[in-house]
Amino acid sequence: MKKSILLIALITGMFTITGQAQENYKTLSKADSARIYHGGIRYEVVTYDEPVSARKPKNVILMIGDGMGLTQLYAGYTANGGKLYMTNFRHMGLQNTASATHYITDSGAAGTALATGEKTYNGAIGVNTDTVAIQNIREKIEVMGKATGVVSTSA
Repeated sequence: MKKSILLIALITGMFTITGQAQENYKTLSKADSARIYHGGIRYEVVTYDEPVSARKPKNVILMIGDGMGLTQLYAGYTANGGKLYMTNFRHMGLQNTASATHYITDSGAAGTALATGEKTYNGAIGVNTDTVAIQNIREKIEVMGKATGVVSTSA
């Protein structure tokens, strides 16, 4: 009986502390909020206002940032006072790069999903779940007679 009462008291205390912590962010002073991000240095973001054109785009650039999920984007957005150069992009998208076989994917399976639009299993690169090679977006566009290229900042 005493153990049950102690357990209930601990759980109640945890919820009380959590509830108070969740409410504290609403009452931060300017001095407190300035201390949330300790980097201190923010970069100036220029906003480019481009008129919307009815013409088809001449070029398409697909930029893929490794390890750049919504959490990382929002951290950068927060650290720079709510401004990123990415907010100048007219179009941005999200893609689920989860592996076909695992909840947590590896880089090969994620890269294959980005490059081909098709999921594969962890440990695979450029093949479907039946180990058959899949054309990536660069290969598909090149067949259409368009100029293509790949730029990487790592080996």
